[in-house]
Amino acid sequence: MIAAGVWGELTGTHGLALCTRGPGLAAAVNGIAQAHLDRQPVVVVADGAGFTHPHQRIDHAALVAPVAKGTVTDPRDAVRLALAPPWGPVLITVR
Repeated sequence: MIAAGVWGELTGTHGLALCTRGPGLAAAVNGIAQAHLDRQPVVVVADGAGFTHPHQRIDHAALVAPVAKGTVTDPRDAVRLALAPPWGPVLITVR
């Protein structure tokens, strides 16, 4: 996650980070917060909570709300939002 933020900052494009649902996204919050504080354009993709593993269900949008610019479902919207000033991380939740 932190490498994606650095990539975005150094290249002026968006970095990309992938993680799994629930615990995977929770573990990525530290990197998302770092991208937020350093204003790095990052798109974070987490698979949806689904119903297969109900014990891993976490409200992704609520989890990252304090440190992300937003949560979207369209990748184009995510890139636009991440690169809109001030740069910052955006979450895509795949359903």
